[in-house]
Amino acid sequence: NSNIPIDLTDSKLTEESIKTAQQKNNELQIKRRIYLTLVSNATANATAHNIVKLEDKYEGKYNRVIVTTVVEYVGMEKTFNRDLAVIVQMLCRVKPENKMITEELFKINYDQTYSYTIHRITNIACLYSYLLANDEISWSILQAILLTEEDTNSAQRVFIRILVEELAKNMSYDGFLRRLKLPEVEQWTSGIFPTDTIEHAEFASAYFTEIKLERICERLNKRIA
Repeated sequence: NSNIPIDLTDSKLTEESIKTAQQKNNELQIKRRIYLTLVSNATANATAHNIVKLEDKYEGKYNRVIVTTVVEYVGMEKTFNRDLAVIVQMLCRVKPENKMITEELFKINYDQTYSYTIHRITNIACLYSYLLANDEISWSILQAILLTEEDTNSAQRVFIRILVEELAKNMSYDGFLRRLKLPEVEQWTSGIFPTDTIEHAEFASAYFTEIKLERICERLNKRIA
């Protein structure tokens, strides 16, 4: 009898499911804390400080949940709230990990825009424009964009328009043009100004002409010519 193997699979599964449930519960509690911190009437500085304190309390284990929650909250507002953008800016400055998470969230948000309301698309585009204009995050995030007819949906085209218009506003048109001419930025924005086929180049050129930003695709038009 002592040689009968005991199957512990069920007990292991139960242990894992309890751990998963606890993890989810912890994340929900943290999200709630973040929401309460964001709706408090504290200054952007004090709010960011309290959020960093919460990150430290959990020894960085929930930084992704925390930063994601803050970015989601920016998207939930009726209009773009610059104070919230300043909070994200401060979180990026304080910890390199927060900066890295914010950069990764750009592609995630860009890929999901088809399911967003126009308010959310606008707010997220304005947030990233603000962070890019202030050099809080790397311009390499723009590699996520491929501005062709087949690679974008209407929501993504709205997102790109707002992002680019806000960059021209936040940096000044000339400042934005100068930045686009930097070799590394040229490399990272090759998907926004595609030259792989004449059709792609013409589509991007027509897109920027339509939104009255034809000056930013002068080089693209030279390639077409």
